[in-house]
Amino acid sequence: MVLGEMMCFFGEFVEQIYGGFAWKAIKDKAGMDRDVAFALGCTSNDSLIAQLADATCAYTHTSHDELMRKFGQHFVRVAECEGYGELLMSLGRNLTEFLVSLSSLHLNMAMAAQSGIMLDFYVRNVTPMSLELHYFSKRPGFKNMLFGIIEKVATEYFKVDVSFRLLHGCEDGSGTPEVWQAIFPQQDAIDQGVVSVPEWSKAYVPEPQLLQKLFPFHALLDRDLRIVQCGASLQRVLTSHATAEMPFNLVDHVSCHLSLTPPTTPWDWQHLKDADGDAVVLVTKEGLDLKGAFHCTTLPNGDAGLLFVCSPVVSSLAEFRKYSLYMSDIASHDLCGDLTAMAERFHIEAENIAAVEKQQADADAHSQRLQHNLKMVLSERAGRACFDTSTPAAMAIKLCDMLLSNQQVDMSCVLRLRDAVTHSADMHRPTDLAGQLRGAVGDDNKDVAASLMNMLNSGGAKFQGMETDDTDAESDEHYVYSGMRSRRVSACSSSVVQNSVAAGSDNSALKSAAAVHTPTYSERRPTDGAAGVADVLAGAGKPSAPRDAARRSSLVELAMTSHTSSISDEQSPTGGLGGVLNGMEQRLAVRQRASKMSSGAPRGSHPATKSLSEKVLVLMRPPSDPVLRVLEKIDNWQFDSFELDAVTNGQPLSTLAFTIMKRLRLVPGRYRISEVRLARFLCAIEEGYLDNPYHSRVHAADVLRSVYVILTRGQVARRCWTKGHEDQGLLSAILAAVVHDFAHRGVNNDFLVKTADSLAMLYNDQSPMEHHHLSASFRIMASDDSFAFLQHVPSKMMMTLRKQVIDAVLGTDMKQHFNMLSMFNTKMGEFMCSGAGQPPVNWSALDLDDEQRSLVLQVTLKVADLGHLTSSRAVHREWVRRLQEEMFRQGDAERAANLPVSPLMDRSKDGITKSQPGFFKVVVMPLFTAFKNVFPQCTPLHEAAQANMQMWQAES
Repeated sequence: MVLGEMMCFFGEFVEQIYGGFAWKAIKDKAGMDRDVAFALGCTSNDSLIAQLADATCAYTHTSHDELMRKFGQHFVRVAECEGYGELLMSLGRNLTEFLVSLSSLHLNMAMAAQSGIMLDFYVRNVTPMSLELHYFSKRPGFKNMLFGIIEKVATEYFKVDVSFRLLHGCEDGSGTPEVWQAIFPQQDAIDQGVVSVPEWSKAYVPEPQLLQKLFPFHALLDRDLRIVQCGASLQRVLTSHATAEMPFNLVDHVSCHLSLTPPTTPWDWQHLKDADGDAVVLVTKEGLDLKGAFHCTTLPNGDAGLLFVCSPVVSSLAEFRKYSLYMSDIASHDLCGDLTAMAERFHIEAENIAAVEKQQADADAHSQRLQHNLKMVLSERAGRACFDTSTPAAMAIKLCDMLLSNQQVDMSCVLRLRDAVTHSADMHRPTDLAGQLRGAVGDDNKDVAASLMNMLNSGGAKFQGMETDDTDAESDEHYVYSGMRSRRVSACSSSVVQNSVAAGSDNSALKSAAAVHTPTYSERRPTDGAAGVADVLAGAGKPSAPRDAARRSSLVELAMTSHTSSISDEQSPTGGLGGVLNGMEQRLAVRQRASKMSSGAPRGSHPATKSLSEKVLVLMRPPSDPVLRVLEKIDNWQFDSFELDAVTNGQPLSTLAFTIMKRLRLVPGRYRISEVRLARFLCAIEEGYLDNPYHSRVHAADVLRSVYVILTRGQVARRCWTKGHEDQGLLSAILAAVVHDFAHRGVNNDFLVKTADSLAMLYNDQSPMEHHHLSASFRIMASDDSFAFLQHVPSKMMMTLRKQVIDAVLGTDMKQHFNMLSMFNTKMGEFMCSGAGQPPVNWSALDLDDEQRSLVLQVTLKVADLGHLTSSRAVHREWVRRLQEEMFRQGDAERAANLPVSPLMDRSKDGITKSQPGFFKVVVMPLFTAFKNVFPQCTPLHEAAQANMQMWQAES
């Protein structure tokens, strides 16, 4: 209850009266960013509470007097809650006795809080209806807190009202106490302490030896305040601490050995005489407090004197030893020794209890952490996704969690896990995917379920109920692996495509069939007639170096020819449509593409009228104002890559990648990247993107932009890499985004596998298109020094970078979707939010290993690859329209080759717009939900995807 401790309750008082928001604002206004409770261990607590009081008055427009009175009343309630109610009630029979005792009690408490500025108040001139309250404090205005305490006690304990009137102020700061008159209704008769004394006892004077025994701590002072007599114990204390410069003599002035506390009462005879019976504290030179009172008396020679009777204030045996005291120095009737022994016993017991409680608290906290981790993090994984992605691996982990938390395990769960492991080729692929897809999209949408199944399932098996109307029981005959019949079908369809294109037919099916090839780089690249600076930028070294130029061209062509030299038709076991996509078909498609471009290119495509050198020159120049206006938007969560394609004249990917690399200070950066080599590589990669409706250079730029905003504004780079080591992760992610669909043919992997394409044969049907993107890109980088912008990257770092790029691009194969999502939920589960709106366990940096960082890059690219799902409605619809057209073209090619048309690829029926609600529910939202649970700053992407999903659901 020391006033210095009151500030611990000030925050609670402000929050209760004005609210928590006001308390935070008041602390900020007072310049305190920590909780007030910390001030208990600080000095000058009173100055801190004064700052808070001033800030509260300014914020709430309340007068200082009113605020402190309310705080005083609040403090009485706090004291009662803390268990001091009985103590307050026992201080006196009425308000006067209460205030007299409160002054003495406050003096005791103040000695325990040396950091506070002591408050001095005492009672004088008591009458039945008033008294004088002499108050002194260096804290201006704090008297109102005392008045609030008195008002609360008077009304609650003694049922009287009290008012205050100023009799004497101390505005001059002279140190003279303020004198206030407290006025209240007449109370019961006040005992003035006058008792009846028998006549025979008036002449009694105790013997000196008896006086020493009764009061071993006493001092008798004359009118000059010299010590004329001193108790034996007090004399030993004063003598033991005397020095050669200041020896102890009985005739010394009392101020030579003792100081008076509170300091407001001077060493003056009249003042001390007027304070007869008031509690005071004298302090020795060594700091020992002596609490007692001065009493008027008569010296043996008949002169007036003052008798000071006191007890030492010690709270432990350690203080006894500090001041050279022993229990024998204390009178038997003095409670000081008993209280010290009790305090010591309580101290020992408190230490033992605290140790036991700490052990118990540590054990409870450890148990709670385990329970929290098991229940809130691990067991909530199934509730994060809107589609059941249960896998055998997840089932096994859940079973382990149940065992760890001592839960009873149902044997049926064990049997289900056994069956799942037995019948699953991949522990990270959902069980009964076909049944889940049917349940997600409904029984009336078998074609939608079949399309999703073809996209997500890598097992190649048939599932009951997944056949569409266009698939007959003999459909297996249409696959190249069925033997010579397939070869005959492919050869027939090949001739149909060639003849139709050569004749200039407008049949869209035949045009699409011819468009699914990869023309050679030399066929697409015009003759470079530039000289001088252009030749230097082109990397020719010397203008007259035809052999070097031819070597570069052949190497680039090698990377772009889909490995046709690796497997010839004679080596191929079936030939099939793989042959259609080689040789003559490539040249026919080039003519078809040129014809299409001359008749008016669609949005997002531009005639290839510039050479590589000219494009590099454009990239090296400062961007034009229209380009700059579009580039200013790349930090927004939503972006229109078609607009960037328009203002850059068909160079959206190279322009954006070059800008991002420079903005992130990767050029030249720690790896000394050459701007010229980087520009040549980016332009060469961009040139290798075909003008597909969807998988084009515009799509690559859109994915790159999404990767950039996720890494930067989504804070993925900052949280996954330590400061100064982000370059490798940023470089890997940017390079992966740039090349992730390089030389895409506009058909899916299933088409390549069904037609025994050379890519499918080369990569054993395992993500042939993704492998081709990577292989062709790295071949270009290695084909000539002019493309080697990473030549200064250390070999070990380059191996890591290459592995990360490969893993990220291979992860874009949708057949790896559930595998990757399961791995992400498993390996990043500890960093996921514990619930809706709750921050993750580690909000800032994540303690990840290399495998986890690589997984984050893979999922980042995968989320970015679906980035158009978070675009504005208009931009998102345009991307869906383009994807649908590309899928229709594949369906046209399948029909022209007498192959079964894949679900949702039949131009005469509904396309992928019909499957959008199911695609969002099954694929998109579980992925985006898991990602934003680890990286909450990416929540806007999740919200935008959810908005587009609701749009499709409303239209379905």
